[in-house]
Amino acid sequence: MSRNRFRLVALTLGIGLVACQPQTAKTPPAQPPPPPPLTLSPDAENRVAALFAASQAPGMVVTVVQGDAAAMRGFGRLSPTDPRVPDGATLVRLDSISKLLTAELLAKLVVAHKLALTDPLTRFAPPGWATKDPPSITLIQLATHTSGLPRSDPMA
Repeated sequence: MSRNRFRLVALTLGIGLVACQPQTAKTPPAQPPPPPPLTLSPDAENRVAALFAASQAPGMVVTVVQGDAAAMRGFGRLSPTDPRVPDGATLVRLDSISKLLTAELLAKLVVAHKLALTDPLTRFAPPGWATKDPPSITLIQLATHTSGLPRSDPMA
């Protein structure tokens, strides 16, 4: 057997042996442990319970966020006719508080030059969407409630 052929056979056998070795499972890098669950302190629990009692609402959900952890606590019931206690999965109508949240976000995006108050709403709509009337509604019109859109149903 020639020297080159021997090397080829040895290389082939070496590759075959390596390929046949059992593969060790690679362990993924260790993830940091999840943060401990948050709970409301007894003082916070008492204050929220008093706020709920004074509100005369049928139910309320409170969320406390600290870093990456969150605590949610429901009070009361889902509705006057539904005795279930609301929780973190309960859909709630935000009503007027959504105006504050939207205004804050809108202001931050304007300051960051990501949008302008004069931008038409259609700029942010999926392709092919448009308003029925030629003058497009702008973000400032939405923010100042001058867009001409009808009021939402207060009982919905």
